[in-house]
Amino acid sequence: MLETRGGPTSRLAVVLVTLAAFTGCTTMQAIPDVSPTGIQQHVEPGDDVHVVLMEGRKFDLEVTRVEAESLTGVAPSGKTFRIRHDAIRWLEVAEADAGGFIGGIVGAIGAVYLAALTLLAIIIWEAD
Repeated sequence: MLETRGGPTSRLAVVLVTLAAFTGCTTMQAIPDVSPTGIQQHVEPGDDVHVVLMEGRKFDLEVTRVEAESLTGVAPSGKTFRIRHDAIRWLEVAEADAGGFIGGIVGAIGAVYLAALTLLAIIIWEAD
């Protein structure tokens, strides 16, 4: 008999829906003007940023403060960095990607539909 609660088919459906829902939800948007004014206009606390310094070091941070001369953020390691605007060569900010989000939703709906068809086929097959 087919186990419908917590069985392999339902687990597969959960995995597919989760993967589809999180596919392509954000993109990195380059900040064209890395002057203090440009940074203050495009970056705010809570943003995820990718920073490349003039010397070549790279940081991925969650911004906690944006000040007139610097931005402060926390790296995935938990370490806090304060970076002066004039030390930044390249800056990208993560932004929501509506197309990717909609694609994720459509993918999730498709995965649920496919899982339901598979489950129905198994039930019909076992009934014979």
